[in-house]
Formats: sequence, structure tokens, C-alpha cells
Amino acid sequence: MTDLRTDLRTDLRTDLHLRTDLRTGHGTDVRTAHPEAAVTAQGYAVRPLPLPLYVRAHAVALVPAAHRREDLDLGAAEIPVLDVAVAGDRASAVLQLVAAAAALKLERAGVDATAGAGATHDEAVADAVYTALAHRHLDDASAVGTGAGTGPDGGAEGGARGGPEGEAQGRAPGVAVTGCEAADSVLRGTGARIECRLLGESASVPVIGARLHLDRLARPLEAAVCDLDLGRGARRAVHAVLREFVLAGLEQGAAGEDSAAQGPATETSTAHRGTAFVHQDVTGNAVRADTPGLAPGTEPDLLRAALEKNGLRVQVRTLSPPDAGTVVVACRITPATAETADRTTAASGRTAEGTSARSERTTHATTAPSERTADGTTAPSGQAASATASGSRRPPVPRGLRAPRQLSLTYESDEVRLSRIFHENSKMRTVFGTLPAVDVNDMAPAARRLIGRAYRDFRDSARVHDLRTDGPPALAPLEDCVRRRRSWAPMGGGSLTRDQLAHLLNLSYGTTGSGLAGGDVRLPLRATPSAGGLYSCDLFLLVNRVTGIEPGLYYLHPGRRELQLVRADRSWADVTAQTGYQGRADEAAAMVIYTGAFRRNQWKYRERGYRTVLLDCGHLAQSVVLTATALGLVAHPMIAFVDDYFNDLVGVDGVDDAVLYLTLLGPRAAAPPRDTAGTGTSAEAPAGTAAEPSADSPGGTATGTSAGSPAGTATDPSAAARTPTAPEGSQRLTTAPNALPRTATPAGTAPAAPRPPLPPEGPGTGPEEAR
Repeated sequence: MTDLRTDLRTDLRTDLHLRTDLRTGHGTDVRTAHPEAAVTAQGYAVRPLPLPLYVRAHAVALVPAAHRREDLDLGAAEIPVLDVAVAGDRASAVLQLVAAAAALKLERAGVDATAGAGATHDEAVADAVYTALAHRHLDDASAVGTGAGTGPDGGAEGGARGGPEGEAQGRAPGVAVTGCEAADSVLRGTGARIECRLLGESASVPVIGARLHLDRLARPLEAAVCDLDLGRGARRAVHAVLREFVLAGLEQGAAGEDSAAQGPATETSTAHRGTAFVHQDVTGNAVRADTPGLAPGTEPDLLRAALEKNGLRVQVRTLSPPDAGTVVVACRITPATAETADRTTAASGRTAEGTSARSERTTHATTAPSERTADGTTAPSGQAASATASGSRRPPVPRGLRAPRQLSLTYESDEVRLSRIFHENSKMRTVFGTLPAVDVNDMAPAARRLIGRAYRDFRDSARVHDLRTDGPPALAPLEDCVRRRRSWAPMGGGSLTRDQLAHLLNLSYGTTGSGLAGGDVRLPLRATPSAGGLYSCDLFLLVNRVTGIEPGLYYLHPGRRELQLVRADRSWADVTAQTGYQGRADEAAAMVIYTGAFRRNQWKYRERGYRTVLLDCGHLAQSVVLTATALGLVAHPMIAFVDDYFNDLVGVDGVDDAVLYLTLLGPRAAAPPRDTAGTGTSAEAPAGTAAEPSADSPGGTATGTSAGSPAGTATDPSAAARTPTAPEGSQRLTTAPNALPRTATPAGTAPAAPRPPLPPEGPGTGPEEAR
């Protein structure tokens, strides 16, 4: 059996590699060439950043190397954020952080250069040059900002050069860029609007800006990039302004406990980090971003020609090892003086300055801050000044940013690798023929009848208990059941009656009707839904204390409505010792054991069938829990158990059939004594009546009122002593009893005390509701 399981896992891993290759079009495992390795090689790490689901993009954060591992941290220690990148896919976002990490190292070394990263040397140089030219544009914007009306945070407040007031006067900055799919769809289903505009040129390279309008923002967010390819530049600008959105959200989170995933609040002061939308006198009609891009291989020459036209050249130094999968470079844009005009860089931006390929890339000369001009323009000939004042700095990142707290509750991807493989392999593909074409009406009558026999049969059992009852059960109202169900409600240690158990099993998984299939076969239908009506789960019951039913393991035969004895050679204590909560399990009167029969389902659904079996089990467990609550019982679902032990207990192999889930059953503990003297009386109850204790009381102790009761309501001081204690290390939040009415109040009798109000929604009640 062990060998079979090992083979299964090995096969699944192999299949994942095949799926990965098919999706990406590569012949090798994409993880080996992921640019994240280039970040860690520089002494930093990458962590994912959560984004709202309506944002169609990927965000990642650059963090110190000490926070590289996604370890579970129950202390929620702060994770510093050094930079942020946003792109259409994770690999592209990480590639931006490769350049960001290099930029930080250059800045700390005092080197005035711009970093770039790419899959090839030419791509890395182009990335660095575009970044440097965008810095130059932003520096120009800052220089003219005082004339355009800059606010205290450095952002434009209007005027002829840009900003909301300027637009209101009919002076929209730049020329509209239309046809950008990213701008139209990246914020789906929201009132947000992203506009892209051609703002002018920086060294003859187009400057494309993006502005994000959102009602809850005090001001629009802005970003600008440089790119010779207008379509690609528009997409980069959209992701750049989303980066501003994420940064603003992180700042908001640093000020309070709001998640960066929620985005910035209306009062954020970081709507503008610079006057990105300064523009030259650009006129004309709108331009489209969906035009054909640059021809392959032409970008280096076009970029070099644009710089030469403006009397500039690029000095490049490669920072990454020769065999690195991701190339990292540092670039400086300097004036092309007469002495260096003949040594202008080649298509890739490399200078010819030595005999070896390594020495051909010139090193940087560190430029002192005093040598930079105030507006970031090129200094006169003879001054060692850069074309940009930004140097290695990317668009500014506020100091003191911290990652969202939810990154503390995490895991390494290898720790959930098999589940991801399962999910990948159980996806429904759009390709026809993924699953067998099955129509019940086209099956032979004998095959249709097989579908209706979705059960086991222990007909030779030494003991059988009939589950038929004399009448319908008394059930609590549905609203009470839904609102007051609590897994940790005290059971009281008593016994169940045979009728309670019979009603519970019949209403949860009994046969409730039939449906005609093919005109000649009637198939049984049950109380709980199942994929394809195949009923892939079996229900076993371990009896501890049930009046009229001897202890032992039983199988529920849904058609015959009977319990068939499977075995009676295991003690209750032996079984509960194989659960994660033995103390809690020992309080129960019975235990439901859900078993998945995969072959019953996977002949039709193949790999996806495993997923549907789990869903069937969840449907069935919820039916058991809801019915038990309606009967006034406690139902405690449990996933903490030793699989192989329970598989052996039931008699399944753990491969074709396996135990999936447990539910503990027990009588609800009696309500605390009525207190007519005032202690434990709800402020909302009529005089002389006591409210039911709530299962939502904070601190894990029972009180006489709900957590939402008005201040001043008295509590029952003895309730804590009645509250059972959860095992150490458990996830239990609350265990107070919660008595439910089972019958309607007869006419002419005194009304029952009103139910206590539910706890108010807010922090801390979410996990409580999940229990």
C-alpha cells in the first residue's frame, strides 16, 4: 500500500511538469529560470502582496533576506517593505524587483547609475535606459512644479501644466492614448477609471502617463514611463499607476491596521508623489496603443539613435554573472562629448573600451550630489554630471512601509505542493474530450440500475437496528439553527435516544424520493445533493451512548433505513485517542465517520471526481450539522484524526475508498438555572425571565447575555465553571451552551423568553462564526 501511494505522488509530480510546459510553451521547468533567484542573489527576497480580486494584476514586495521564507508567524512580526512592483504576471513583477534590488545596492554604494534587468543584455539595458529617461521626465516635472501649482505633498494642484484644475479649464495634459486593453480591464467591476496619455518625449523617447481616478481617493494617482513601443508603454504605465495604488494602501496600513489589499483611503496624502503629468506642448488627435509594436531586434538601434540625436550616450556595466538566467546591468546616461563621440555605444548600449567582452563595459564614475544640476538636466561639458538627478533611485518608496499582517499566516509552496498538483489536475479543461460523454438516458437499463446502488450492504451483520420512527420530529426553526449553531457548544456528557439518531440520519442522508431515468428505471434520491446523483460518500456511525443501540461501529444503509453492525471490537477510548481532541471526543455520544468511495464517482469525472467527492462530503456533513442543531443536539465537525487508523477501523484501503471527515454528536448541555433575582437576566427579556446563554461570549466563558447585550447587563458568574475546557493548542474560541426551543409555544401558554441578540459584527466575530 505504501508503495502505491508513493507511485501516485510521483506520477502527479511528473504530470504537473507536463501541464506547466503546455501552459507556458517552454520545454523546461519554468521554476528553474525564475527571476526570483536574481533577487535572492543580491541579498533580498520577494514576498507576494495581496490585491483586491477586482484588480487584474500581480503585486510583489522586495523585503530583507531575513523574511525570505514564508513561515507561519503567529506573533505577526512586522515585515519591512523596501519596494513594490506590479505587472500583468508574477514573473514580470519579480523582474522589476530584480532591478529594484540592484538599484538599492547601487544607491547604498554611492553609485549614480540606473539599474535594469531582463532576459537578455539588450532587454536589461533598455529597461535601465527607459527608467533613467522616466526619471528625467519626473525631474523636469518637479522643476516646473512651482509654476504649475504644487501642493504641500509635491503633487500638482492644477494650473495650465496639469492637474484637476487645469483639466477643468479644458487643458487636459498630453494626447489621449486609446485602445489600451489593460487600462480598460485591469480594475473590473469598479467605478475606477484609468486614462493613458502621451505626455511628450524624453530624449526623443515617448513619455506615456497613466492616471487613476477613484471616488474614494482625495486626488488621482499618477505615473509615467518611457517606451519606444507605445502599446507596451501604455501597459507599463497602467501597472506603474497600480504600483502607486498599492504603495498608498501600504502607507494607509502603516498608519492603522487596514490591509494594503484594500487600497488607500480617501484621506491619503500620497495621491501624488510627483507631478508625473507635466507635458510638453503635445497636440493632435488621440493615438492608439493597439498598433503593431517594434520589429524584433530593432529596439537597441532605435534607442541608441534617439539618445545620439539628443547628444547623449550610455555607459553600461553588467552586474550579473555571465551564466545568470536574468541579466542585471547598471547604466549611466552622459553627454556624448567630442572625445567620446566615436565610441558611442553599440546596439546593446555597450562601449568599446577594451579587448575582452567583460572589459568592454565601462565602469561607473561616482558623481557627487553637488555635481548634479538642480533640475536634473545635463550639466555643461566638463562636469561629471548624470543626465538624471535620480541616479539609481526608482520611483520613490515611502520609508517605514510594512507588509500586510496577513502575510504572517502563510506557508511555503512546497508544503502545499501536492494539493496544488491535485487542483491543477482536476481542472475542467475547455478542450473537448476531457471527460467521457455520459448521458444516463443513453445507458443500458442494467447500467442505470448500478447508479442507483450507491451504497454498501452488510446484510450478514450480526446486529441490525431499524431506523423507522413513529412520527415526524420536533425541530427548531431554521433561523435559530443557522444563527446559533456552535461546534464547541457543551454536550453535557449524556446519551442520545434512538429516535434522535434515527431522525438525524434519515433527514441527513436517507432516501427521500426517486427520479425516472431513461423511462424505465427509477433512481433513488437522497436528502443531500451529490455530483451526478452518484452519492460517492458512505456514512458510518460509531456509537458510544445511544439508548436502545449497543456500542459499536455501524453502517447506514440509506435505502433500508437501518444501521448494520460492522464491528464492535474497538473501545471508544481507543478510537478517540486517534483524534486531535480526545477530551472533546470523549464527551460525545456518537461519532459520524464520512467515507469517500472514489470509484463510485471517478468512472465519470476522472481526476475532477476527487474534487467532487470532497464536495459531496461537505454537503453531507453540513446536512448532519444542521439537522442535529434542529433536533437540539450538538454536532462538532472534526478533521483532526489519524487517517490510516480510521481507514483500518472502517475497513477501507485509503486509496479507492478513504475516511474523509468526522462529526461528533451529543446532547446539548442543559441551560443554566433561571435567575429571577437579576443575575443572568437579559436586559431585553421581560421581567422575571432569563435569556438563554449565548455561544458568542468573549473570552471563552459563558455569560447570561449575548456579547452584543447593552452595557450594564448582569452576567452569570458560575457559567465559567460549567464551560468545558478545550484541549491545549486547540483552535476553540467559545464553548458556552446555547439551548434551542424544539417546539412552538402552544396557544394560551406564557411566551418563552426572547432569544438573546446575536453578537455584533466586527473584529473577532468572523472566526467565531466559523466555529
